[in-house]
Amino acid sequence: MRILVIEDDPTIAVSISDSLQDLGHRTLEADTIPEALEVIRGDKVDLVISDLGLADHVRAETFLEALRTLHPKLPIIVATGLEPSEELVLDDRTLLLMKPYGIADLEQAIARLTG
Repeated sequence: MRILVIEDDPTIAVSISDSLQDLGHRTLEADTIPEALEVIRGDKVDLVISDLGLADHVRAETFLEALRTLHPKLPIIVATGLEPSEELVLDDRTLLLMKPYGIADLEQAIARLTG
């Protein structure tokens, strides 16, 4: 599976990508919402894992809305250590994963969305 990891902390991004690769997935990385949208427009992506509070300050809700416009059925894992706003809409294609999480949590989240 090709998974786009959207994370503005390089250490965390590498850790998540390494874990996903250990599970047999191929990864793409972006550290801003505009970069992520560019990747999604140019590459086949099967699943997105996105940090909720990115440094570019684009609201997650705005990004999810844009992503749903481009790919309505794309599974999305929203990872955060922050309390999500009430405006964050979770549905059967979107899952919230609270930080810190382990590789088993990540694997379960992926299975739940894609299985």
